[in-house]
Amino acid sequence: MNCSHLIDTLEPRRMLASLASGVTWPTVLSARSSQKNWTIELVAGQNLTLAAGDVDSGAIQTELILIAPNNKALRRSVGENGSFISYNAPVSGTYRVRVRDVGRNDFGNVQVTAFYYQPSITDSDDAFVAESGRRRPATIEPGDLDVWTLTSAQGQFLSVHAAENTTGSSVDIGMLIIGPDGKVVTGGENERGVKLDIPNARSGNYYAVVYEAAADDSGRYGITFGRVPGEQYSGDPDTNTPLQNGGNPHRRYACRRL
Repeated sequence: MNCSHLIDTLEPRRMLASLASGVTWPTVLSARSSQKNWTIELVAGQNLTLAAGDVDSGAIQTELILIAPNNKALRRSVGENGSFISYNAPVSGTYRVRVRDVGRNDFGNVQVTAFYYQPSITDSDDAFVAESGRRRPATIEPGDLDVWTLTSAQGQFLSVHAAENTTGSSVDIGMLIIGPDGKVVTGGENERGVKLDIPNARSGNYYAVVYEAAADDSGRYGITFGRVPGEQYSGDPDTNTPLQNGGNPHRRYACRRL
């Protein structure tokens, strides 16, 4: 559906809360036909990633809407349990994020998370500053975004791998890498896991944004980061095992005299 010509009605003049980057915001649709709105300041070309989810797994079908500074609805996403939008801002200005029940006839608890580039991010649940060579466990669900920080020097090779913890898990992994300019560098989705590489990184903070690709399941996943050249996580036994030239430390060879 092309939303470029849809005009969104103006709301009564009142102060709207700003949706902080990386913070999962719980809220309640307390009555039929109710909706919740937040504002976000964006620069032209900057990526905005949004996730909304029904916390109670009840009757609500979340409708997530991104509204431009000129009040046009740029994107809509609807899901039985959750919804997801990733979009590059066409102009600089104040954008609105709206969440409601698509039928406007059910109510309950929902959660919303937004990510847009900031020099530093504090994720409100799982994510941390990444250590190269360290695996971390986390949980992803509808309405949640996990934002992992990976600081790079000019010219470093970066790699990020996120995968389901249990084979056959219902969770579908989606991941975007956002560069220091606030734009998407690369991304991918897969029911088992995603691996993304940045061969020649710029200096600054990169963010790996993990989301539930289908916006309808919850589950555990593991994520690992690589950054070379550079310091590696000292607690990883594989990282601390030197490789012999042409050898494999996990194999034993039986030698015999010829």
